Amino acid sequence: MEETININVSLGGIAIPLKVNVSDEANIRKIVKALDEQLTIYSRKYTGQSLQTLLSMLLIEQAITLSKLQQEHLFVEEELGGRLEQILSLFDTEV
Repeated sequence: MEETININVSLGGIAIPLKVNVSDEANIRKIVKALDEQLTIYSRKYTGQSLQTLLSMLLIEQAITLSKLQQEHLFVEEELGGRLEQILSLFDTEV
């Protein structure tokens, strides 16, 4: 089992304590930094919006991106899986 540590990150000025795997720490900090930068862009573009609204916008954007990536992954998996089965069936008929 991998060792975990407690870290603190900040998103939109809010301190967030997290318990993470040691091997994931650097990547998590990088992700949070990118999210915070995007939140800053939103706050400049949509002045007057509450932090809650900006965070909601960020959440929706990230969910859309994740959904698209999952769809692409599923397509690739199905497409490659189908082609691999075709290739393997060719070997079966040759032998």
